[in-house]
Amino acid sequence: MEQAEAGDASALHVIVFDEIDAFTRERGSLTGDTSGIRDSVVNQLLAKMDGVEQLDNILVIGMTNRPELMDPALLRPGRLEVHVQPEAEAEPDPDLNPNLNPNSNPNPNLP
Repeated sequence: MEQAEAGDASALHVIVFDEIDAFTRERGSLTGDTSGIRDSVVNQLLAKMDGVEQLDNILVIGMTNRPELMDPALLRPGRLEVHVQPEAEAEPDPDLNPNLNPNSNPNPNLP
């Protein structure tokens, strides 16, 4: 069932934007973008996220490694408001990935 047909009775809908910073740069920040297309994309995305009614079964995930490039309006409450930054391991564990361990041979049939 589609969300438009079943409303809150439909399943959770997940929308994922990978590398969201590629098309949500801060409006007015790109001097070479004389057409204003990127600004229009950000404006349309903001309008759709704000919507007219609250939808409780839609989850929007935006992934980026450059959040400082995104338009700050996208990061306000009610939009992409929860920010998670995974912590990197100090050093990868070679026991978990044999390719990182020079002494292990992942294929024992090869010398």
